Amino acid sequence: MLNLIKKFDLEYFDGPLISLFSRGKGEGHLLFKWLDFQQNKHQWLVFPVNLTDLRKYVFGKISELELITNANPGQFLVLELGDKQYIIKEWHNRKSLPDAYLPEPDVYFDKTLCPDLTVVENYVSAQRLIPKMPILKSNQPRVQITA
Repeated sequence: MLNLIKKFDLEYFDGPLISLFSRGKGEGHLLFKWLDFQQNKHQWLVFPVNLTDLRKYVFGKISELELITNANPGQFLVLELGDKQYIIKEWHNRKSLPDAYLPEPDVYFDKTLCPDLTVVENYVSAQRLIPKMPILKSNQPRVQITA
């Protein structure tokens, strides 16, 4: 069972083309890139994405191909989604990923296909601004700031 939280669609045209999902708090993100529709099932390329690369992609610093090939770990799956069911059709590593699943090197994020650009830009920008804070244990001294 996939326990994912859909964050938003990055690109949409008659349906989602690229969507961002969260695996849960602190568990990372997955991108779903639409590949095809066959026999009443949508095929998606699913791969992990870090928010630094996603931010670069959204702001035009890297191409879609670079976003995919930068995926770490370089594990990809092709998922078929039908009516309330999914099938993992194929597993790939970076080297075995068919060229048919990859965009041309000059394909970049298309803001005109983004249904809510403000939400996307704010999400990828805000994630950078939140530092990872250490958890204070009860025996650690607390800091008090006074004006």
